Amino acid sequence: MESLRCANCGQIIAYSDAVCLDVLNSITHKKCYDLRFALKDTGTFQDIVNKYSFFKELRE
Repeated sequence: MESLRCANCGQIIAYSDAVCLDVLNSITHKKCYDLRFALKDTGTFQDIVNKYSFFKELRE
């Protein structure tokens, strides 16, 4: 399984973590998000991975 790190803190993101997806398609923990770029979506990492095709390699 592939893993992804938070764009801000660098920690590995778990599928159950609350995350933000910005307009640059960067994933950040919700608690780490700092309003540098406009938000595209929010939810659990699992929800985001299943919703967007460009994350297909990260699907469980």
